Amino acid sequence: MVYLINSPVLTNFGSYVYKHVGIGDVKSTLNTKPFTSAIGHETTALFLTHLLGQNIPCNRIAIRQTGEDILIVFKLKIRGVANKEYSFEEMEQAGYEFGILTKTL
Repeated sequence: MVYLINSPVLTNFGSYVYKHVGIGDVKSTLNTKPFTSAIGHETTALFLTHLLGQNIPCNRIAIRQTGEDILIVFKLKIRGVANKEYSFEEMEQAGYEFGILTKTL
């Protein structure tokens, strides 16, 4: 399963590889594979919908990554403030990056 998440978290014990990936690769993956959104903030989900050109629902779920799962990570380039939901403008100003988190063991 492919999951879209907004924090590079380790959801299970094991060994992992975390690689930077461009937005084009993210769009391609989400357009060709079924995925589940695990984006827990409404504004972030709306921002990603705008950025990626497809519906990214807000879906606050807990996942436990297995070796078959691919996690696409959306990460703001700032240290987040607890319980703060950022606006579109704040996310754009902060900058962001994407990564792919895979479990190897």
